[in-house]
Amino acid sequence: MPPTQRSAATAAASTVLAATLALAFAGTAIGKPTAPLAVDATAHPTHTVTYDWSLTKTAQPGGMISTTDNETNVTYEVVATRDGGTASQWTLSGEVGLRNGAEYAFREVVARVIADGASCDVEDDGSVGTLPGGASSTLSYTCTYDAAGPGESPRVEVDVVWQGGGKAVTSVPVAFVKPQKILNDAVDVTDAFDGGSPELLDGGAGLTESRTFTYDRTLATPDADCRAYPNTVHLESVPSTKKGEGEESETASAEVTVCRETPPAPTSTGQIAPVQVASAAPKPKATRRAPRARLRIAKRGPRRARAGSLVRYRITVSTRSKVAARRVIVRDVLPSGLVLATRARGVRVEGRQLTWTVRGLNRKRSVSRVVTLRVLKSARGTRCNRADAIARNASRVRTRSCTRIVQPKSKPVSPAVLG
Repeated sequence: MPPTQRSAATAAASTVLAATLALAFAGTAIGKPTAPLAVDATAHPTHTVTYDWSLTKTAQPGGMISTTDNETNVTYEVVATRDGGTASQWTLSGEVGLRNGAEYAFREVVARVIADGASCDVEDDGSVGTLPGGASSTLSYTCTYDAAGPGESPRVEVDVVWQGGGKAVTSVPVAFVKPQKILNDAVDVTDAFDGGSPELLDGGAGLTESRTFTYDRTLATPDADCRAYPNTVHLESVPSTKKGEGEESETASAEVTVCRETPPAPTSTGQIAPVQVASAAPKPKATRRAPRARLRIAKRGPRRARAGSLVRYRITVSTRSKVAARRVIVRDVLPSGLVLATRARGVRVEGRQLTWTVRGLNRKRSVSRVVTLRVLKSARGTRCNRADAIARNASRVRTRSCTRIVQPKSKPVSPAVLG
């Protein structure tokens, strides 16, 4: 082929190739758009308020009563005291909405949620991937605050970045006004006298504030010797149908012993014989019951988690009294559908039960453990993780944290590029 013909053929081929490439890239362009990405967010705050109650009972006259009368009147006083309440389990949940109003697609879109004093988890780690022109996407998030809770003016900050250095931000104010759950808000106060059935004290049903109860009883004097009259008052939480469950349980006792006093016998002359005072052995001192400690246990975890993801629960045990708790044993029972992913140091595993021991827990001290679990991909519905704690000198306390398992959303697919 002559050189002039080869040059013409080469030019023609180049023209065809250029036209083919132009056609191949004529689809949706992916690059840095000129219009910003629109971002909005919702925030739903929740927290729990827990009230502590204390209970005392006294009798006047009390202790041992020696009398020649057939009856003795005793006045009992019961004091039920409620504190100002302690707020805990501060959490936030909501959704981040993304909308692309441009004609171009955004690539490598990632959303991040920040709240001061909180640890935030975003669905799919905030990754959206490619968001085509005119498309929208929604991501859910959960933020869990530390023990200090939110500050005076809490906010949620949302940062969205994408390929090419683009960035969009938004901020949402948060108001923790009404608690989602109130524990031990109302209590019943009952009194059991001399082994009888408990009786509800006047005004005790649904008691929601501190109160003092005073009442009288007439105690019969035995024909001889002494008789003890036990009297125990019991305070128990009344679970609310709207606010959740109660945990409070307190008892207090005031036992009174009535003895028949024997008058001195008369002499043969009708005179009362003088009483001879003999050296009597000292009465043994009554053994006082050692004061008991009071425990508190709290468990915090995400309200929602994706199937196949990792979830973390923080279990905190603390004392509520001046008495130190001795040898505290904490137990955590894993729900079905979740398996242990990471075991904390010192935690024993027996089937689905995790336990660990704290030698001692002084006043205003607390100890926490973080349990990391993996949600099985087959898990569905709401799973509740229960925990309890008990000590040698403290009664058992219980708590739980529930998480709703959701299936991961399918990622948006960018339009195919046609040639």
